Amino acid sequence: MQDLKFWQRKIQALLHDPPNKALNIKDHEAEAQAWAQKLGIGKLNDKDFKPADWIASAADRLNFPSYRSIGGANFRNKPYLTHPLTGKKLNLGGGRFLPTQINEDWLRTAMQTSIDQITDVIKNDKQKLFLWLWCNWSSEIQAAEGNQLGALWDLLPADTRIPDHSIWAHQSLTSAIAATADSKGDPDPAFLLFTIGPVQAFISAARRTQDLWAGSYLLSYLNWQAIQVIAEEIGPDAVIFPNLIGQPLCDRWLQSKGVFTGDIKPEDLILPSLPNRFLAIVPASQGKELAQKAADAVHKKWLEISHAVRDDLEKLFPENQKPQWTATWDRQVKNIFETYWQVYPWRPEGHSIQDKDYKFLDPHKPFLGDRLTKIEEILQIYATHDRNGGGQYHPNIGTIYSDLYFITEKALGSRKALRNFKQVSEQGDKSTLGGDRAALHDLSSELTVKEFWHDFTNILRAKGIYEIQEGGVERLDAIELTKRFAWRSFFKKQEGYDMNSGQNGLTFPSTSSVATATFKRDVIEKLGLPNSQELRDALQAWIHSIPLSIQEQNKIRKNVIPYLSSNALKKG
Repeated sequence: MQDLKFWQRKIQALLHDPPNKALNIKDHEAEAQAWAQKLGIGKLNDKDFKPADWIASAADRLNFPSYRSIGGANFRNKPYLTHPLTGKKLNLGGGRFLPTQINEDWLRTAMQTSIDQITDVIKNDKQKLFLWLWCNWSSEIQAAEGNQLGALWDLLPADTRIPDHSIWAHQSLTSAIAATADSKGDPDPAFLLFTIGPVQAFISAARRTQDLWAGSYLLSYLNWQAIQVIAEEIGPDAVIFPNLIGQPLCDRWLQSKGVFTGDIKPEDLILPSLPNRFLAIVPASQGKELAQKAADAVHKKWLEISHAVRDDLEKLFPENQKPQWTATWDRQVKNIFETYWQVYPWRPEGHSIQDKDYKFLDPHKPFLGDRLTKIEEILQIYATHDRNGGGQYHPNIGTIYSDLYFITEKALGSRKALRNFKQVSEQGDKSTLGGDRAALHDLSSELTVKEFWHDFTNILRAKGIYEIQEGGVERLDAIELTKRFAWRSFFKKQEGYDMNSGQNGLTFPSTSSVATATFKRDVIEKLGLPNSQELRDALQAWIHSIPLSIQEQNKIRKNVIPYLSSNALKKG
C-alpha cells in the first residue's frame, strides 16, 4: 500500500501544468500553483515533479528550440490543432469551432465550478483526489456552465510549438513517471509489458456466437484483472496502453472507489474492449513484484469464473445425481492460460536520467542493433544549443522512449518464443467442439459420455436452458463449458451485469442469423414499400409453417440481431 507522500507526489505532477496552459503560457506556472492551493495540496514542489516533467516532455514530443525562438500556435486568438501523422492543421477559431477570441474568465469559472464538485471526503483522501482529477476533471469542466470550449477541452495541446498531443496525456505521463521516484526522489521508471495467451486458440474454439463473445470477453476481462493490480498499486495513469480513460471496466472500478461521476451503460460493460496485453510504467524496484501480482490475479479470477460455472451447473442436478467431474474439470482449467511479462528499467543502477554527453544511452546500446547510429545522430542534434538549431533542453532518458519500448517488446518476444510446455494426459472421448481435450462426464457413472450428455441436456431443458445442443450431440470440456455458461453463472449472478433483456439477461444471435442478416434486411426494407402485401402474406405463411418446438427454443423470435429487430418493428 502506497503512503500519503506517494499520492501527494502524483497529484503535484498531474497539476504541474493547468489544463488551460495553451491559453496562458506566460502565467501557467502561477495558475498551477493557484489550483493546487484551491485543492488543498499546498505549494507545488518542483523537486517532486520537475525531473518527471522533463522526461515526459522528451518522450511526448520533439526537443524543439525554445518558444521564444520559434513561437507557437496562438491558442488565445488563433487556435489550431496539428494532425500527428500528416501535419495538417485544423483551424479551431474564426467561428468554425470556437469564437475568434476566448474569454479566459469564463474558462476559469468553468474550471472552478468543476473543482467545487469535489466532496470533502475525496479531498481528504489523496488517492481518491488523484483518481478524481485523473478521470473526471476534463469531463466536469466540459459540463460546467459558461464553458466555451466544450469537448475541445480534451484536445488542448501540451505544447503550442507542436500541438499534436493533449495536455491531459502529458499530465498523465508525468504523474506516472513521478510515481517511480526512488529513495532520493529521482525518477527510476521501468516498462512492464504483460500479455495473456493463448488468444487465437481460445477464441476460435467456438460453435456459437455466444462462444465467440465469451472467448473475446473473457480475455478482455482477465486482462483487466491484471491491469487492476497496477491501477490499485500505483494508479491507472501508469498504464500507457491501452488508455484506460473511458474504459467501462476501469470506470466501474473507479465507481467502486467512489470517485467516478459519469454513467456506465450496461451494454458497454459487455464489450471486449481491452486487448490481451498492456504496457505500464512502473517503479523499477517494484516491477517484478507487480508483474507477478498481475499474473496471479489473472489465474485466480479465471479459476473463480470456472468454479462459479461448475457450482451453478451442479445445482441443477438432483441431489443424489450430482456428477463426479471435479478432477477432470480442475485438471483442464488449471493451465489453460499462460502469462508472459517483461520488466525493462530505463535507468540501470549507477546511471543518470540526463547528462550532456547522453551516457544514459550506454547500457541500452547492446540491444539496439541498427537503430543505434540513427539514435546517436538525433541526440547530437538535440544536444546542440537551440540558437544553433538544437533543442531547448539537454537530451534525457525520455528522448529514447520509443527505443526503450523497442527493447522491451523484443525481450518479451524472445521469452514467448521459449513457450512453456507441460504434457497433459487426456483420456476418453474428446470434446465435439475443440477435440483436443476430453469431454466432461460423471466418473462415478456407468453411462457412456454420450449418454451422460444426453441426460445432462434433458436436465437443462427441464430448467428452460438451451445453451447446449440436446441428445448428446454436443459434448464439451471444462473450458468450453465455462465459456458457454460464463454469462449466466458468473457475470450475471456474481458480477451483477444486467442487460434487462432476454431470459438470462443477454441473447446471442445464431450463426445462421448472422449469415442471413443481409437477406433479412432486404426483406424488411421491401416490407416498408407500397404494394408489399403479397410479400407480407408469404412471410406470414412461412412463419406459421415453422414447427412449434423450434419457436419455443427461441430459435426464431428472440435471438435476433437487434438492428434487424428494431427495423422490423418500424416497418410494422
